[in-house]
Amino acid sequence: MPSVDELLAVIDGYKDEMIEALKELIRIPAIGPENGGDGEFERARYLRELVEHCGFEEIELFDALDERVRLRLRPNIVARKRGTSDQTAWIVTHMDTVPPGDLDSWSYPPFSPRVVDGKLYGLGAEDNGQALIASLFAAKAINSFGLSGEKTMGLALVADEECGNEKGIKFLIREGVFRSGDLIYVPDYGVPDGSVIEVAEKSLLWLKITVEGIQAHASSPGKGINAMKVGSKFMTFLLDHLTEKYGKLNDLFIPPNSTFEPTKRLQTVGNINTIPAEDVFYFDFRVLPE
Repeated sequence: MPSVDELLAVIDGYKDEMIEALKELIRIPAIGPENGGDGEFERARYLRELVEHCGFEEIELFDALDERVRLRLRPNIVARKRGTSDQTAWIVTHMDTVPPGDLDSWSYPPFSPRVVDGKLYGLGAEDNGQALIASLFAAKAINSFGLSGEKTMGLALVADEECGNEKGIKFLIREGVFRSGDLIYVPDYGVPDGSVIEVAEKSLLWLKITVEGIQAHASSPGKGINAMKVGSKFMTFLLDHLTEKYGKLNDLFIPPNSTFEPTKRLQTVGNINTIPAEDVFYFDFRVLPE
């Protein structure tokens, strides 16, 4: 049995290989159809080979049907190295990313990864590429020593984390991949030195709000009802009201408060001199259990 220092030394020896693997991952878009992307198929094809390279022989693909993407499937990769018991210690990471947003806001192109001052920049480098690559090469180090323990070692590389998990982790749960008593680690949050392990997560609620008004020419606002003005007032009211009403703190969570963030707003009208008849915007709620 190798010591922890010996295991870490092996992982350190993978540094250049890990950087190149993460760069290649970033070059392959994996954006969900909700955000105009074609899903994770191409990225999963690359990762399937990388998982095998890291010493896993038992590799399964779980494809969730999704008519919105070109190949009509969202792939999930499950890899195991069997132990002596039925209990599995899982590391769960996700393959998809959010869209890049405003390209002018990027210091470097989002799909052209590069290392600058010891940091790797690119879309999804942190969420969740670094954790995905780190878990693969940690497993490779363990496999390089020929270690096998009581628990099965499992990796789940899932789709659709950024848009609700229906085609990813929830799909794997419905397929019976995980068992009662399994241990599950999700390296989706942390600090650079690894000194923080998050043990709880807030509940998530995405809220779509539609405000209906009456369209009119902007020169005659009294003839209409400006849905954007009403929506903006309601947005501010809701944010202030919920923040005050649910202001409890719990240091188990980071940040320790519930959050109620307006995030996305749809275009109202195509021209400047028309009062909009509809305003559609979204909130992202992260709510403490209490």
